[in-house]
Amino acid sequence: MSTSALRAHYTWQGNPNVDLLNRSGDDWTYDMGLLPVAADPEEWAAIGLADCTAWCYPAADKDELFLAYHLYAWMFALDLLFPRTFKAERDLQGARALVDRLSLFMPLHGASPAMPKHPIERSLADLWIRMTPTRSTDWKRNMRNAH
Repeated sequence: MSTSALRAHYTWQGNPNVDLLNRSGDDWTYDMGLLPVAADPEEWAAIGLADCTAWCYPAADKDELFLAYHLYAWMFALDLLFPRTFKAERDLQGARALVDRLSLFMPLHGASPAMPKHPIERSLADLWIRMTPTRSTDWKRNMRNAH
């Protein structure tokens, strides 16, 4: 089959809040301290995370779009952090310690009693509170145990 025989069933659309996300999406990322821990500003901007999020969530309202962006930013920051710190320093114990503490910031009920020691922990605690109010205990448990 040729590619010309493939049809798009839906028209492409982006989220109308993409400009706002491009202007203000990283305010949270800086407030949480994820940058410059994970990347320098130019490198971070080159990822194009705002556009990607807007394409993935074309119908999301502003709050949902920002939450999705912040979750993506957290995942990218975590992904960038490992090779730059733990891998570069061959610090397997440090990497394991960071990963092991993540579940502290994903409580099944209420807010975490643990104090974040790192921007990754601080931002996860914030995301968890924003993501989980309507989620079941089973969903939360599955997410917490996924690492």
